[in-house]
Amino acid sequence: MKKYLSLILIITLILCTITPTMAISENELYQQSALILKEVGVLKEMRLEENLKRQDMVILMSRLYKEEEIAKNYIDKHNFKDIKDENYDPYVAWAVNKGLIEGMSEDTFGFNKTTKVQEFQTVLLRALDYKEESKNWANVPALAESLSLMEGISAKPNQELSRGLMAAMTINALKHTLRGSSMNLAQKLNIDISNPFNIVANTVVDKDTLKLEGTATNTKILILEVKLIDSNSSAEEKLYEIEINSDDKFAIEISNLKSGKYEYRFIFGNLCTPQETFTIQGINKSLKIF
Repeated sequence: MKKYLSLILIITLILCTITPTMAISENELYQQSALILKEVGVLKEMRLEENLKRQDMVILMSRLYKEEEIAKNYIDKHNFKDIKDENYDPYVAWAVNKGLIEGMSEDTFGFNKTTKVQEFQTVLLRALDYKEESKNWANVPALAESLSLMEGISAKPNQELSRGLMAAMTINALKHTLRGSSMNLAQKLNIDISNPFNIVANTVVDKDTLKLEGTATNTKILILEVKLIDSNSSAEEKLYEIEINSDDKFAIEISNLKSGKYEYRFIFGNLCTPQETFTIQGINKSLKIF
């Protein structure tokens, strides 16, 4: 007798706790991270290859803290004498008061200079309450690495900070817990970094075949992870690459699956959907993507 199950799933991706076998490239990581920051209002435009000036980095930090209006109208003063545009003065004073910025010297901010990776590492460490540790300049890169701020990133400390690189480092920092706390930075700042990638999927299980079709926004490739979890069978996990059409639609059919209970989820880089389950009866092998 034919067994048929149809489900409509509307899923938002969450941060995966494991790294999928098919890792994304660094550029894709920048794109993915920037889309998240754009969704939460930190980035207004992408321009991911553009290097970030120090004063503009401060503005992005004010958005990250959801205090751009406060920073824009901040009345306290700073001691830096090299800021050439008075519009930046309140932002910089705000950042100094927040303990995010100390300047390149006591009276030099570094106006119009491109931010270096190590400089931004220092700012993120301060945001994570590693303020004392961040004073040890020589140890900043090693500490940033140990806290996974550079996860998936190959940039060197003296490299110029592009907007895409900034986005990836920021997302890594938002996922990390504050010093001496169980709360992560995203929770402290009340930022939802689950991501802007939405999947609407129609799921059909017919005898020994799993069929999935739907739409996925802001990506051209998804990974489908299917894992056999039935206690009567040895654990079996497979990954399938799904291409997304120009109209954001996708469809995949996996036939001849073994009998048992399965878990599946969609993966995009470090993000994934919650696990869904289905039970099927059959045997294994063919994959058809259309």
